[in-house]
Amino acid sequence: MDTINADMEKQKGSIIQQLRRTPLEIKILILIVICLTLGFGTYVVYSLNSESKALMHQHRLRSHLFGETLISGIRNIMLSGRAPYVRAFVEEAREEFDKVGEFHLFNNKAEEIFPAKDPHISIPIKNPKLKERLEQNRFSDNLYPIRNETSCKACHADGLENRGAVQLDFTQNADWEKALIQVVHGAFQAIMLSGKGEYADTLLLDINRLMGVNLVQVYDEDGIYVAFGDDNVEVNEDTLEDVADTFHDKLDLGSTIKKDSYHFAPFPNMESCHVCHGPDSKLRGILAMKMQTDKVQKEQVIHSAIIGFKNLMRLQKASYAGAYIDEIRSLSFVENFQIFDNGHVSDSGFQELWVPNPDYSSITSDTSAASLIAQNNLINTAEKEQFEYIEQITDIDHLTQMVPIINDEKCQACHQPPKQDSPLYESQKDKWKVRSVIKVSTSMKDIQEEIQKNTQASIIVGLVTIILVTLLLRVFMRATVLKPLEIIGGVADKIGEGDLSVHAQVKSQDEIGVLAQRINKMIKGLQERLHLTKFVSDEALTAVEEADLEGLALGGERKEATVLFSDIRGFTSMSEKMEPEDVVNLLNTYFDKQTEVVQNTGGDIDKFVGDELMAVFKGKQMANQAVDCAVKIQKEVQKLNNELGKKIGIGIGINTGSMVMGAMGSKERMDFTVIGDNVNLGARLCSAAAAGEVIISESTKKLLTGKKNQLTKLKPIIVKGKEKPIQIYRVT
Repeated sequence: MDTINADMEKQKGSIIQQLRRTPLEIKILILIVICLTLGFGTYVVYSLNSESKALMHQHRLRSHLFGETLISGIRNIMLSGRAPYVRAFVEEAREEFDKVGEFHLFNNKAEEIFPAKDPHISIPIKNPKLKERLEQNRFSDNLYPIRNETSCKACHADGLENRGAVQLDFTQNADWEKALIQVVHGAFQAIMLSGKGEYADTLLLDINRLMGVNLVQVYDEDGIYVAFGDDNVEVNEDTLEDVADTFHDKLDLGSTIKKDSYHFAPFPNMESCHVCHGPDSKLRGILAMKMQTDKVQKEQVIHSAIIGFKNLMRLQKASYAGAYIDEIRSLSFVENFQIFDNGHVSDSGFQELWVPNPDYSSITSDTSAASLIAQNNLINTAEKEQFEYIEQITDIDHLTQMVPIINDEKCQACHQPPKQDSPLYESQKDKWKVRSVIKVSTSMKDIQEEIQKNTQASIIVGLVTIILVTLLLRVFMRATVLKPLEIIGGVADKIGEGDLSVHAQVKSQDEIGVLAQRINKMIKGLQERLHLTKFVSDEALTAVEEADLEGLALGGERKEATVLFSDIRGFTSMSEKMEPEDVVNLLNTYFDKQTEVVQNTGGDIDKFVGDELMAVFKGKQMANQAVDCAVKIQKEVQKLNNELGKKIGIGIGINTGSMVMGAMGSKERMDFTVIGDNVNLGARLCSAAAAGEVIISESTKKLLTGKKNQLTKLKPIIVKGKEKPIQIYRVT
């Protein structure tokens, strides 16, 4: 067991050593492999984003499919000749589509057709007297019942006597013959627009039974043949021709004409008629009625209005009944036209039906639809332009697609392109290629919520991946890079503080380990340099620091400076009685104290020669600093003598003047010092000074400021190399 543990420890140690020797590049590669392993996080994000795009694409396809389905349904209805059924198809499709969005249908003028809002509403009757009359079935000359006839019971088999009531008020002095033909005209036109034209004969037969009505017929636009009504009796051909010419020439399609005993009213070829009859003629037909003037009164007009309403209801075309009611209300002789139910349709009791909806806006145009129509009308290719964009509807984003219904070859059976010889050619030549436009807006709420979920999931997965990679990278970098760098950084900080005793303890043998070894070598070099700086002056160090890569050049420059020389008196005889080691220790002790004073007073040790010290002072206060330094040296030497029990005296000489400062010697071995006559004079003054005495020259004395030290003028002395005596002063 111990052997196994030892082998494991040995193997573990081998692995650690191998890791330490592994280059940093290999370590980074290992880290990349680990990051790639964690890359499934990125793949998850990519997959979720791709899924979001796919959901959006599916949403777009579903919206497009619904639009194309609508187009196909509308086209098939139109091609089957059942144009009026388009409204029912659109309304039914709108109910099914209401939960997912909305759609609109525009004509070729970009005007919305079959808008979503109903033009009529039902409201409870608030008039208590009217409600009482309806409850008691008390009718009058302006309130008439709508009987629940056999034809009504096909839908309303509730056994009630009445289906509702009509209240109809007229203006005074109304022309009842003209009023009757206008009411019949409105009823017939509503039936034709409902797509149930085959039942128009029933309306005319019912009208023909009214007292005072002898004949009701509808002729074609040229008055040639009877299109609807009893064709056994016809109006005189000349009369019909004159009436047709009048309607075509005067173009006053809203007027009526009375000729002989007949009344005539034109049916204009409205745009809604173009679905089946095309736009070439402005007239669709002519209504002809023969009436007995003395028998057509208010009662006949009221009954004709009720007959028209019943016929439309029998056809289950309540929406067209509303249009018919609005038409009657707009007639000049009608003051009021109201329809009421029988009080059993709603829990709220009696209601007024087909009340104009105050919220129902007029037909509006759509600029985007107009632009799409214009683009498709101008292109000559078989492909059709479509619009797709995102818009906000009730603060919810909707994907809106606009698709045109092209007036292709099948549609042109009814909607032929304008002929060049037609008077309408110029106005229609660039407007016939598009029949209508479908605008489908599908809510993106669900898809956006799903995309938001996918996005949140992607963010979470991405964050988790980033956190894992960060943690792993941190642990890895901490062990292999950061910790060694912290050690090296700490060593660098210590070096910056002047501590050269530190050592970078990095065990790895990669690039960082090599860097630590180089740092240690640098520390070794700095230690050697530090030791070398003790053998040269500060001026020498400064010169070296300011030198370029080529190093110092031999030579110097002339500068003003003050030199101080100090010499131990009687040291030669003293050293003869001492061991060499003791002599060195004694010299070092006194030199150490003098050096401290020199540096504290702003001087620089130039050199030591035997028992002599040479210092240099520069600057405006160099004379004061040198004298102050000399006085302090004498005091410190006396203190040191008292401590060591010695009687060593030092003589000091100071001189100020011009001297040469620079590198002296050879290229291979040089010394940075000062030389010159003033330097030599300083040395001579030192030789002249007795133990404990400080001698300065005249030039130094002139630079002194203040009266800190007392000067005593001495007798001039003759020094070697000078012809004239030198005036000196003693400092006390």
